Amino acid sequence: MIPAYRVSKDIDGTIKVTLDLGGPFPIEAVLLKTPSGRRTACLSTQLGCALGCRFCKTGTLGWVRNLSAEEILLQYEVLASKEGPPPNVVFMGMGEPLANLTEVQTAIRLLLGRKEAAPALRHITVSTAGIVPSVYQLAREGPAVYLTLSILSVNEEVRKKLMPGVASFSLAETKEAILYYRTRTKKRPTLAVVLIRGVNDTLEDAHLLVEYAKDLHPLVNLIPYNPVPGLHYEPSDDATIQLLYRILTAAKIPTVRRFPRGRGVYGACGQLGHSRINTARILRTPAEEDCSF
Repeated sequence: MIPAYRVSKDIDGTIKVTLDLGGPFPIEAVLLKTPSGRRTACLSTQLGCALGCRFCKTGTLGWVRNLSAEEILLQYEVLASKEGPPPNVVFMGMGEPLANLTEVQTAIRLLLGRKEAAPALRHITVSTAGIVPSVYQLAREGPAVYLTLSILSVNEEVRKKLMPGVASFSLAETKEAILYYRTRTKKRPTLAVVLIRGVNDTLEDAHLLVEYAKDLHPLVNLIPYNPVPGLHYEPSDDATIQLLYRILTAAKIPTVRRFPRGRGVYGACGQLGHSRINTARILRTPAEEDCSF
């Protein structure tokens, strides 16, 4: 049975669903749509997150529990009920997927086994902040999904300060794990770099990233920071992002500039976790609807 949920629609087409699965705050999942029509389901794997990344809203909530595979799949089914099953799936919502690896693996297999319009394995991506033992475990056990490393910075001190939950894993051993994953699965990894003004967007940062990426042969995603109320960080400006893009591409590293989607409903990367359980007291707008089954 699908619990009551709320849908928030952004002007850019992003759809965020908020589900009460029990706990001090609800789970959020997002349907991302590009102007070209590409649809991607972004799923959460934990209620909250234990990693405490300083720039992420979910990281400020603390960790409550892991979601079950069925609860993860439920998010996909609710999103699929809006505009049909999304062909692309990313495990990049609330929580650290590789801290809940067994349930994530099961959820992926459930997705692949859907009777109606199952996503293909090549269209599924799992993100991690860098849980090194779980990277090796996923490489050995599968499924052989694409893997994205949310790296923020290849300055060890900056990374430790802003991503304390993975501070025990050095950048060198994290890179070794990603290399192992690539060798084992034959899947090119992605490095996701959230660009924060004055934190990780200098020329030195760019050149460090080039050196780090060389042996990995990854795709690099440059993502402007999505502002979170209560956190003091700001996104890098467009000219700075473009300069970093040129440096990376000049080094022959495939790089993509990502543009924000879902900010209007706090559904963008790093913004999940603004909803509260008592949605009856939340002021609704015409862009929101309540649904229950």
